[in-house]
Amino acid sequence: MKEFPLELNFKNNILFSPSGNATENYAVELKMKNTTKEKQAVKVKCTSNDMFRIAPPVSVIKAGETLSVTLTYNGSKPLPEDNKHYFVIYSLVVSNDDPPRKIFNNDKDKKTECMRLFAFFKKDEGDTKNDDKTNKKEDNKDEKKNDKKEDKDDKKEENKDEKKEEKKDKKENK
Repeated sequence: MKEFPLELNFKNNILFSPSGNATENYAVELKMKNTTKEKQAVKVKCTSNDMFRIAPPVSVIKAGETLSVTLTYNGSKPLPEDNKHYFVIYSLVVSNDDPPRKIFNNDKDKKTECMRLFAFFKKDEGDTKNDDKTNKKEDNKDEKKNDKKEDKDDKKEENKDEKKEEKKDKKENK
């Protein structure tokens, strides 16, 4: 397997840590250094554009230079499970001065290197807002299920009683 041409400040995963307010966005800076002698076009994608923002998502890094990309988690969303979401970094050697978006749109026949970084979330002591909401929703669901089950059981009992009464009536009429 060929080595990834960019040096990253993260190895396999990215940790998003809250800054104190549970509804704030969590931002992480991803630094990519071009360790090759060629210019590299880079593209960063994620599993959920609703949950994450990437700025800039595409760019070009000259040989020996470093690029910083800001990865932001939308704090208004409930914290997802660790290791469920990830970012993919695509890298492609470029020889022309085309814009990076155009380079990646026309990369059908080119060799693209990629690396995946999984997202992890540090739960803050004071960040119980999302957990409380989730727990309340789950409790409500459980209560509703139990209520439905009890209603169902009551109906079954009523039906049994009705059937018994019908049998008694039939026997008495004979």
